[in-house]
Amino acid sequence: MPKKSTKHGLLRTKQRVGVQKGVAEATIRNAFKKGIKHSELGEDSPLKRWVDGRVINKPAHVRLYGEHIYLFSGDNSLITVMTIPPDLLDEFKELWQTRYVKKRLKKKKGRR
Repeated sequence: MPKKSTKHGLLRTKQRVGVQKGVAEATIRNAFKKGIKHSELGEDSPLKRWVDGRVINKPAHVRLYGEHIYLFSGDNSLITVMTIPPDLLDEFKELWQTRYVKKRLKKKKGRR
């Protein structure tokens, strides 16, 4: 879990995600915990190529969550947030749906 956010990371979350400080901190925690990891992206996907082009110094953790990409350092501090471009949102949404619909179905089957 993220221990803290850099001032820049918190500012970018507030600006680019459009939330206030308290909500921004919860969003950052959710992004780290529930976000799609870089390793979950398809090898030849345009979304992965876009992410790779944005990640210059190879941060320790990359998460895609809520139409944004969150970059975390090795000590799990948020470095910055960027918005996923509109032409890649369909791929992100499809990946998100596939990932979470499957998880929900497994949970429902386990309750019976």
